[in-house]
Amino acid sequence: MAWTSVQLTTVVTLRSVSVRTGVSDEVDMSVDRVLAIAVILSAALSGAGVGPMPGDGREPRAAGAERPAAGQAATSGPRQSEGIFDLMSSGDLEKTRALLVQDPRVVTATDAAGRTPLFAAVAARGAGGVPAAIGEGKSPLTLTYVANMGVLLASGDTKVLIDALFDKPNPAYRAPAPDVLEAMTRGTAPFDGVDLAMVTHNHPDHFDAGVAVRFLENRRSATLVAPSDAVAEMRKAATDWARIEPRVISLDVAVGASAARRVGSVAFTALRTLHSGNNESPMNLMYLLEFTGWRLFHDGDSPGNVDDFKHFGLAGSPVDLAVVHYWWPLEPNAARFLQEDFKPTHLALTHLPIRLESDAPGKIDQVRRYYQDIFLLLPGMPPRTFPVRGGTR
Repeated sequence: MAWTSVQLTTVVTLRSVSVRTGVSDEVDMSVDRVLAIAVILSAALSGAGVGPMPGDGREPRAAGAERPAAGQAATSGPRQSEGIFDLMSSGDLEKTRALLVQDPRVVTATDAAGRTPLFAAVAARGAGGVPAAIGEGKSPLTLTYVANMGVLLASGDTKVLIDALFDKPNPAYRAPAPDVLEAMTRGTAPFDGVDLAMVTHNHPDHFDAGVAVRFLENRRSATLVAPSDAVAEMRKAATDWARIEPRVISLDVAVGASAARRVGSVAFTALRTLHSGNNESPMNLMYLLEFTGWRLFHDGDSPGNVDDFKHFGLAGSPVDLAVVHYWWPLEPNAARFLQEDFKPTHLALTHLPIRLESDAPGKIDQVRRYYQDIFLLLPGMPPRTFPVRGGTR
């Protein structure tokens, strides 16, 4: 990406602000977050003609706020943390930059869905509100169906496997074909170069501990993220757990809570729900991912409770691609949420029982007109590529 002088100035400004306020050692001002916020602020400022960034001799500050003395840390209460989300989402750039100057620690705040101010602002402002600089370098996204809820998502140099590492499912559902399973664990195309494997929960139609261990043993550069109960099963299955443990991220998340992480170029938030049937066990994690300019969602085996989705801030938080249970667009409450609140650009339907594979296409055809792009993941389907289009999120 080619950076403009305004964007580079913003980065320097945010860095210098953190030093001047004495909080640089307290805050994880990671480069990716600083640069991302710099893009959305400075590109918008430049386009709107708001004026110079703070640090040019006319440094703004919040109304009535006094700048902390050198070496004195600014304080950040709940009201200020909430303010950064409101300001960035509304596009009030003057007040946003003033708040950042007053207290740069707010850039590391997270909302109920585990999103940083940048992610929340992008979601709230929608396709038309994202500065062009965000889309620079965005590559097409390719979805390769594995089996049941298992998918490979690839864009640019990034590849992510979700719920694909299993071989002995419930007989009512499909399992990966033997050659596909071999390709995943050995790393042959299209599964070469997988950066991250994600597990939503410990059920045999989504995950097998032995397969996951074999994947990590063969794929020395890959990382795996999974609920803690699934990781416990992997520990039992591994003959040399110490060798692969450093590349395993174990998540122990309470029901209704979330956890945000980053692995390489992939930023993701795990959202803990009950499992389908409203069971606490196994731990089910829905995933919200962002990489190479794409925003993606996978629901694992959630009960499809709309109140849960709204609790996590998914209402009014559009995604480019959502991978969900086949029945969501057929159930009134879930369908209303998809159409009125979530509004995915592409909707992939899966977890389809084998007995329904012949009937489901006709049922989905009946609701197709309510969605931008809706399709079933069926055995033998070719990979599906989503091109980069002007104005996509």
